[in-house]
Amino acid sequence: FRVQNVGWATADVGIPVNIWAAIPPSTEYTKVGTVYTTQQLKATEGQPLKFDYQRPGADIYNIDIKLTFDENAPTECRSDNNETSHSIKCVEPIN
Repeated sequence: FRVQNVGWATADVGIPVNIWAAIPPSTEYTKVGTVYTTQQLKATEGQPLKFDYQRPGADIYNIDIKLTFDENAPTECRSDNNETSHSIKCVEPIN
């Protein structure tokens, strides 16, 4: 995934991005990890980040992922853009 600074100020190195997962039909997210930016991000700049997630069971094919920035993120004028979520759907193998 890629994070992007859509603000006006430069974001420092080391901004935490929290990764949450929910297994449908549950909508309850559990925190599964945190990754950190490794470079300063000026306004409009972005950085690809990677997190390896091990699904909790071989029969789990659908996972909802949510990414959030830490409450202590840098100066914010809009905190409503510090979260995104996506559903990952894998095709069940045919035997």
